[in-house]
Amino acid sequence: MNKLLTTITLLCFSVNTAADNEAVIEEIHNAVSNYYYGFSNFNPTKIANELYSAPFSVVAEDGNHTVLHTTEEVADFITNFLSNLRANQWHYSDMPTYEICILGPNIAFVSGTYIRYKADGEEIGRSGSTYLYQKKPEGWRILSIINKKQNVSIQCQYDSNY
Repeated sequence: MNKLLTTITLLCFSVNTAADNEAVIEEIHNAVSNYYYGFSNFNPTKIANELYSAPFSVVAEDGNHTVLHTTEEVADFITNFLSNLRANQWHYSDMPTYEICILGPNIAFVSGTYIRYKADGEEIGRSGSTYLYQKKPEGWRILSIINKKQNVSIQCQYDSNY
C-alpha cells in the first residue's frame, strides 16, 4: 500500500510539473511575440524598459561580450543598433520557429534563427540567436542575447529520472 501511495504521489507531481511547464511555455511564446513586435515598433527607451532587463549582456559569436549595467545604457545600445539596421533598410524582424528550454519557473532559454526584413517583405538576412529570459514582477525580460551560427541548434532534453 505504501508503495502504491508513493507511486501515485510521484505521478501527480509529474503531471503537475508538465502542466506548469506548459503554462510557462505559453508565457514564453507570448514574450517572444511581444519582443519581436516591440523591437520592430517601440522606441529604444521603451524597448529597454519593457523587453530587456538591466544588467543586460550581449555575447557575440566569437565570444566577445558587452555588459550594459543600466536601462539607460541598454537604451543607448539599442539606439545605435537600430540606427545601423535602418541604414540597411530594415523594417522589422521575426523568429518564426524557435526552441524553448525551461530551466526553472522563472528562467528560460529561447533559441532559433531570426529573420530581418525590409518594409516590402524582402528578406535582408538571417542570424542565429539564443535569448536568456527571466520572469520579473512586470513580466518576462531578456537578460542576455547570445549570438550563434544559424546551423547550431540548441535543444532541451529533460531527464525523466529526476
